[in-house]
Amino acid sequence: MKRLLLLLLVAMVSMSTYAQVPSRFNYQAVVRDASNGILTNQAIGVRVSIVYGSINGSEIFAETHTVTTSETGVLSLVIGDGTLESGSIDFVTIDGFEFFLKVEMDSTGGTNYTLSNTSKLLSVPYALKARQAENGVPNGFQEGEMLYWDGGRWLTIEPGQQGETLTMCGGIPRFGACTPIVLTNGVSAIGDTTATVSGIIQNDGGYPITQRGIVYSTSPDPTLADNVAVGPATENFDVNITGLTQNTLYYVRAYATNTEGASYGSQTTVLTTCSSEPDVPDTMFVGNYVISNVTSGLFGPVFGDGITVNIELGNNPGERKFSAVYLPGQAIGQNPMEFNFSLVCNEVNVSLDQSTNLQCTIGLSVGPDVTKGTYNIASDSFFSIILQDNVRSDCGSGPVVAQFNLTKI
Repeated sequence: MKRLLLLLLVAMVSMSTYAQVPSRFNYQAVVRDASNGILTNQAIGVRVSIVYGSINGSEIFAETHTVTTSETGVLSLVIGDGTLESGSIDFVTIDGFEFFLKVEMDSTGGTNYTLSNTSKLLSVPYALKARQAENGVPNGFQEGEMLYWDGGRWLTIEPGQQGETLTMCGGIPRFGACTPIVLTNGVSAIGDTTATVSGIIQNDGGYPITQRGIVYSTSPDPTLADNVAVGPATENFDVNITGLTQNTLYYVRAYATNTEGASYGSQTTVLTTCSSEPDVPDTMFVGNYVISNVTSGLFGPVFGDGITVNIELGNNPGERKFSAVYLPGQAIGQNPMEFNFSLVCNEVNVSLDQSTNLQCTIGLSVGPDVTKGTYNIASDSFFSIILQDNVRSDCGSGPVVAQFNLTKI
């Protein structure tokens, strides 16, 4: 048999041919033999198929035609108007998949087809889009598929297994069960290296709970890939976490698992205590200190380099404060801020969300992350502070960290 070559001319829709919106579109090509000669006035057997996903993807539609070429070798047919072999042209949907048109031919007009051309449908033909618009919903690919509306578009639910139940999971229907719903129910009994965190299984998701407990980390949003403390097999559970570091902030949340996967409750925090170190006497770390900057913030030394500040007692044991102009090098005449910090367990903790009295568009504050300097309970002659200021985008950057030392005079 001669090998056939196709020169694709047009793949378009003629809307005037049909009274209603058609599930078909026109196809034309010039048919040539292996020597590039045009085959004129010749009966050609044609098999047309559409596959999706890739050039070797699943066939969703196939039909056959017997067509006679014109005097110029043009083969004209209507895809969707041949003898149906399998599938449906309505399976070609507007969104979500790539489609490929495959054309096979027999130059004798028979059914001994040879692959002649495969080409990607760069867009779904307008006729099929119009038909889908007429129907109001997209077409499917296989029996048993279902559609649900997510508030903005139709989405597909894959068919379930025999006897499987359709379940609502977080407002989304699906076959099978859901992951559990678990709540983080508070923190208690915080110590130097321990804390108790509670959780509640609100819903098992349709499958038995395989494990529950608490996940925790010094970074936000802990998961099962972080530290895990397994809880008892009860609906309401308390978990005693051990091995923590004193005077450290931890992020914690409850978790639960079933055969569908894991889910988490809301996040809360635990700040461990430090009872092994003596409290800082009120007579220490007060008075006049000189600031020297080790590193600077985005706009320069945060409190100036070489300035003297008077440190006073704060409202609670171990707390201290001083007043100084924040970023004095900006020379914008802002008022001094009252800078608060605490001395606990040889660490200097900076209070978060303090206003610096420096106004960009929405104001500049301390934080958002905890920062720690160091002190020595044996001597108040020197200590260090690490400060993070939340230089928001309107001030030119994200959070910036600076360190400065204070020496008593």
